[in-house]
Amino acid sequence: MTSAALPRALLVLFAVELDRRWAAEGIHGYAAHPGVVVSTGLNQSAGDESRRAQGLIDEFGRPIIDPEHGKKTAPQGAVTIVFAATSPLLAQIGGVCLKDSDISQVDDEPRPMSEIEPPSEVMSHSIDPRSAERLWELSEQLLIHDRNRTLQLNPRTATRTICNNALRPRPRSIMGRRSRRRSATQAGRAETA
Repeated sequence: MTSAALPRALLVLFAVELDRRWAAEGIHGYAAHPGVVVSTGLNQSAGDESRRAQGLIDEFGRPIIDPEHGKKTAPQGAVTIVFAATSPLLAQIGGVCLKDSDISQVDDEPRPMSEIEPPSEVMSHSIDPRSAERLWELSEQLLIHDRNRTLQLNPRTATRTICNNALRPRPRSIMGRRSRRRSATQAGRAETA
C-alpha cells in the first residue's frame, strides 16, 4: 500500500465502523474523496519536479485542472463532501467511500500513480468490517486519557501500530514465539548479570 493510499484506507475504515455503530440512530459515516486538489497546497511537500511528473502542475507551476481525470479546483473537490452532508439519496446508506458525488466502486486492481488519472477507487480491504472494528478499538486504546493529559504518540509509530493491528493483523502464534524468545533472552541476561 502506498503512503498516499494508507490514510485514505484508514478514513474509509473509520467511516465503515462509525456507520455500523450509529446508523440505527440516523448517523452515517462517509469517506468523501475530493479528487486531487492541487491548489490547496497539500501536495507541496512533493516538490515541483514530482508534481510536474505526476501531471499536477504545468511547467510554470500552475495547477492542471482536469475534473474528468480527478484533478479539481477546491470548489469542485468540495462538491462530493457537500453531497455526503446533504443528499437525500444517502439517507439510508452509510459506511461507504464517495467519489464524484456517487458511491465509489470497489476495485482491487493495483493501479500505479498516473499523470493522467490518479487511482481513486476503493479497495475491498478498505471496507472490511473486521478491520474497521479493529482500527476503531485500537484508536480508542491510543486515545486513552490519563486524568489531565492525552497520551502523546509519535505519528510514525502510531501509523505503524494501526497498520499492523488493524489492516494486517499478525497470527497469534508468531507473536507468542517472539514473546517467548524475548523472555528467554531477558532471563539469560539476568542470569549473567
